[in-house]
Amino acid sequence: MGDASITPRLGNMRALLGIVAGAGASYGLYKLISGGSFKRNKKSAASESPGARSSPPSEVTLQPGEIIHQSPGNLDPQHLKMLLSCLQTSNNPLDRCRILLTLGNSAAFTVNQNLIREFEGIHIIAGFLSDPAAEVRVQTLNALNNLCMNIPNQEQIKHGSAFRGLQNRLIG
Repeated sequence: MGDASITPRLGNMRALLGIVAGAGASYGLYKLISGGSFKRNKKSAASESPGARSSPPSEVTLQPGEIIHQSPGNLDPQHLKMLLSCLQTSNNPLDRCRILLTLGNSAAFTVNQNLIREFEGIHIIAGFLSDPAAEVRVQTLNALNNLCMNIPNQEQIKHGSAFRGLQNRLIG
């Protein structure tokens, strides 16, 4: 009775995951061809004063842009929470792009994938699939692509409202 509807759903899910993976690969190729905007970000991060980074971990005194310029593997759980909070409240598309880039890069690490899922970050990030700014949508797909490398995250994306919203946009 319900077996006939499972096959098309699996096909749609494979197509969606293929699109997300293709978007991530396309974005990586775009960055490689466009001349490495990452190099400029690293230079600006190196020019920051080292005093702000030497504060003890118990103190949370952050300079604007400090989290964004850290290595994604060195982000603490409080940094991920702060990035997700900033992403929800930011009205500036450039800030949203930078935050999504940082979250996407941090999602390359399993521990961060788990933390982002636990902080309801997948739902927050997926909400930007309908952002009017194209670059925000690209960064959103990149972050979701990296988050899909984790089986529990795949399940949450597949069964969550984010997947249904994306599926409706692709089909309808």
